[in-house]
Amino acid sequence: MKMPRNIKTPFQIIDEGGQWIGDVCADYTIDQSNYCVVGVIGGQGVGKSTIASLLASKDNSEILKDGPFVISPREIREAALYQTAGIDLFITPERMIILDTYPLLSIAHFTESSPFRDSKYERGLMENQSELHALQLILFLINICHSIIVVSDCGIDLNLCRLLLTAEMLRSDLAENVNPELPYLVFLNNRISVQELNRHVFRSNVELLNEMFSTSQYKITGVDAHRVELPHLRVKRPANLFLLPEIDADKPAAFSADRGFVDGKIPPIKCFVRSLTRQILGLRRSYPQKSGQSEKAWLQSASRAWNASKKSSLLSEFTQFVP
Repeated sequence: MKMPRNIKTPFQIIDEGGQWIGDVCADYTIDQSNYCVVGVIGGQGVGKSTIASLLASKDNSEILKDGPFVISPREIREAALYQTAGIDLFITPERMIILDTYPLLSIAHFTESSPFRDSKYERGLMENQSELHALQLILFLINICHSIIVVSDCGIDLNLCRLLLTAEMLRSDLAENVNPELPYLVFLNNRISVQELNRHVFRSNVELLNEMFSTSQYKITGVDAHRVELPHLRVKRPANLFLLPEIDADKPAAFSADRGFVDGKIPPIKCFVRSLTRQILGLRRSYPQKSGQSEKAWLQSASRAWNASKKSSLLSEFTQFVP
């Protein structure tokens, strides 16, 4: 088998105009099926590129220096702007294919996307067109990913949950390109504080996810969140809810029965990231079209899936009836 070429920086597979340009990374894929595709989605400024870099970095403690994905500086976030314009791809030595995506429901990103600016949906409200933009991305990802990390920095993002459930309803229009199974969803609350590491709050959020996705085919269990890092957060009906502290949050914290920190400290962030990475790589994987699809075949399927999501008739009709 041909040895893979190492990727040093991410490739953009979807450009700012919504066009597929992913063939540029074909030489970095190989004919083997032991790979894992992970998409990272979320709103503007929640830390998607940071999470993607954490998954991709060899040394998680040097994330801000050595992470492959470009992380938004504070000036960008304070100006209500964004960093990732399209979809970027990076392949780790463990053959984890990470997709860092443009922000969902971001008016700033939508107004900069030329195909949507001049599209036939211009007659509608800008919010509806932004939702179309978001649904197109999610439809694409649920067709090609084994796992999707849903990032937020303010608890459970109900808008993202609604979009995920809507995309599940609309995916029947893409039957020829759809995965045999829907991907795993891992909900990640980023930049949490010590005060948010409360087992009662955690249990309430888990129950909310279980209720919202009770009739869905998404897989929301399988990641044993914080079994080692935060054992006090065990629940009877687990869901894939992962809590990630601030990058520099390895600071002393008061011990309590609810939190139960070892030695009164939150474990280092690299412990959380290693646990998340290990568990995502260990999840059972399904492949589009046929079992054992290679990386090269996956890249070709991804190109078709993107074009199919852009041409979805159900998606076009749905957005016309959104109030």
